[in-house]
Amino acid sequence: MKIPATVDVMHLFQIIIPGCSLLALLVFLADGIQFILRQRWPVYQAGRPPIVCLARLKYIGSLGFFMAPYHFLHEAHASFADFWLQFSVRNYRVLAVFGEEARDAFFTNKNLSLHDGYGLLNPAIRNLSPEERKKGADTDAWFVRKFVRTDFLEPYLANMLSDSSKDLDHWGSQGVMDPFVSLHKLVFQAVTRFVVGNELANDPRKIEAVVNAFHHLKKGSTPASLLFPWFPTPARVRRIFSGFTLYRIISKAIKSRRQTGEFHQDILQTLLDETEEQLDDTRIMKLLLLSIFSAGTNTAPILAWLHIYMDQNAAWKAQVISEMDSFLAENTGSSSSFLEALMVVPLAVWEHALPTLEKCLEETIRLRLIGALFRRNVGEDIMVGSHTIHRDDFVIYMSENAHLNESIYPNPQCFDPSRPHQDGHAARLGFLGWGAGHHPCPGPRLAKIMTKIISVLILSRFTLEAIDGKGQRLAKVPKTINQLFHIGLPAEPVYFRYTARRCS
Repeated sequence: MKIPATVDVMHLFQIIIPGCSLLALLVFLADGIQFILRQRWPVYQAGRPPIVCLARLKYIGSLGFFMAPYHFLHEAHASFADFWLQFSVRNYRVLAVFGEEARDAFFTNKNLSLHDGYGLLNPAIRNLSPEERKKGADTDAWFVRKFVRTDFLEPYLANMLSDSSKDLDHWGSQGVMDPFVSLHKLVFQAVTRFVVGNELANDPRKIEAVVNAFHHLKKGSTPASLLFPWFPTPARVRRIFSGFTLYRIISKAIKSRRQTGEFHQDILQTLLDETEEQLDDTRIMKLLLLSIFSAGTNTAPILAWLHIYMDQNAAWKAQVISEMDSFLAENTGSSSSFLEALMVVPLAVWEHALPTLEKCLEETIRLRLIGALFRRNVGEDIMVGSHTIHRDDFVIYMSENAHLNESIYPNPQCFDPSRPHQDGHAARLGFLGWGAGHHPCPGPRLAKIMTKIISVLILSRFTLEAIDGKGQRLAKVPKTINQLFHIGLPAEPVYFRYTARRCS
């Protein structure tokens, strides 16, 4: 529209802009006042169970979730123990549900999509997940289930044993190591060979580059990054460069495999040969990265915590070592070298061996897997109790509500591997370590085998003693910096002093 010549345009802007600014300021102040009042006097919704609506800012959501997400939900649940929690992430409604009825719906209702839930609320997974899929179709697990068959896993055991043994050779006969660094490297080496193959696993510099890239990706992928995804914080810049690094390394491996036509028994090869899913290189890359990321953020820190808990529970550790010595005596008594003998042990023997170590692993998972699981309702409205989970609502279930629940696990903070975790457990869906309901974890078989092999190689070579940052014997299991999206790390430094136990 043409402005009449008699109108002073600059004068018009001088009138409009301050008016808009004043209006925006008033809206902001009103929203801030409402936020403060909601924090002091929350709004409640009656029902079974009741719901408390946590304070939120318009267009942003509940600030506590972005600043300290685990603390935000843990403290809110502690203050309102019998309530569900309702809060906002930007303009999305999120329900944190608690109780047995909610747990059952969370894990068994097919309308609650795992992929769509993590797609918003967990930035790290959001960065790695394929974008193109039918909404609510949690189908990526097909490729993991495909690779945990016996005929796929068994040939891989020799490589895992060889790689891990070579890494342990660099430890020497004695020293001090950080379990959250050294064991992470062992897991990463094993997983990358299984996933990407020789192109990556045979090059230590590439392995180190991938480890560092994933570290920065995880560090820069926090809920705060959902607020202003365009704002170039140092962590976000490092995350972007880490993404480029991962893209370059993995795409180069894919291109090399396509060009050479070499065949390897690994996940990369199977994805390249896949015909039903019609995978392009971008989708292949994301599936490979997601596999490596899952192992790095879950299996590696759980392995470190496992050895800390065993160190602090001498009777259980002695039982594990006794079973391991019996296993080695039965399977390494031939004229072959120690490592060569282990390489021909069948997968079935590994799976049935070391039952006490497996119990200790599951108890460690129970104690340390206490963060959030995510879903989104992609179907019709769902009734739970007297409340409705509407279509497009996000839903959170805190694992600690089951794993640290006194009615399920008496004295829940105590490390007691004799507890029933899965088979014969009295509580329905009381153990969530390997997934549950319609979303079982597709990788527990690989995780258990990896834990057994790495633990056997370490404990057969070395005597471990956990120490603190001052080099003193660790007096107790350290407190944890709990995380909503990852396995928490110790609040104080923990190391292991190791000395040679026997020749291998």
